[in-house]
This record gives sequence, C-alpha cells and structure tokens, in this order.
Amino acid sequence: MPNPVYDVHYADGRTSLVMEADLDQGWVQLQQTYGFFRQMRIPYRNDLSIRAQLALIARPATFDVWAQEFPRVEVEYGDYSVSYRLKQRHLVVKVALSPQQPWRTTQQGRPEIFVEQLPFLQIDETHWYDLRAWIVFHEGAPHPVPDVRVWAENTLVVPGGHFESNRRRH
Repeated sequence: MPNPVYDVHYADGRTSLVMEADLDQGWVQLQQTYGFFRQMRIPYRNDLSIRAQLALIARPATFDVWAQEFPRVEVEYGDYSVSYRLKQRHLVVKVALSPQQPWRTTQQGRPEIFVEQLPFLQIDETHWYDLRAWIVFHEGAPHPVPDVRVWAENTLVVPGGHFESNRRRH
C-alpha cells in the first residue's frame, strides 16, 4: 500500500523515478521554517536500491502565518530530465534516470542525482518555496566473510597445516 504522505515509484519502463508528496498532510514545522521533508527507499536492480529524498521549504526561513500552510496553486513545468506538477497541494516530481542528468558522488562514494529548483514557487518578492531532491543509489548488504573452515575447504591450507606458498619465490 503506498504511503499517503510520500510515495516513490518508477515510470517510463523504470527509466524515470517519480516522487509524490501530499503537501496537505505532510506540511509540518521543521527546524527553521515550515515545509515538507520525507525520504523513502525502494529496490532498483540486482542488489541496488534508491533512497529518494524530497524537501520543499518556505523561504525566507520563518514561522510566520503565511508559511504555516502551503498555498493552493497549480504549477506544471519542466522537460524530459525533470518535471514538476502541483495540483490541489499534491506535488509530483519526475526525474529521468539518464546519463544526461547532473550526476555527482556523495561523501560516502555513492552515485547521486541532485535536483534543485530555487525558487520552485514564488509567492511575491519576499516569499517563496525552494525544492530539493536527492536520488542516491545504495549497494546491497555486504556478504558475510566465510569462516576458516570454508577457507580450508578451498585449499588455502595444505594438509601439513602450513599455508600454501609459491616455492619459486624462496
């Protein structure tokens, strides 16, 4: 069952990632302002998974009344690489998983697509909303190291109890 506040799924034959946010239910008070911030992990291929994070925050950072609720506006723009659709406080961000994207690497060395739309929505000259999305690829869990009996079965140890060596080097 999809998450009612934030859902992530594939489109276009698994060549695009779609992030859907219910801004009515998910708009909350964050550390410095009001906004929406969620993440979800979904399987990708083989042993890889994707962690998709989406942040939409009121700017400038404030706890004023105007920022407490996301406005009822309709927005639709973008292109093949990234598109945005906002209707009835339901945001859909679609990102193509293609080599043409601005790929980068996280501090941990993971491949990542970073999307930043500053501002995403301008209310007036002094109030706007910024959007950021992170699509990070994670490897599967590391395989356990086999114990010494498995190594012995693979002839790393010869019957005399000594490690096998290359006698030409001695």
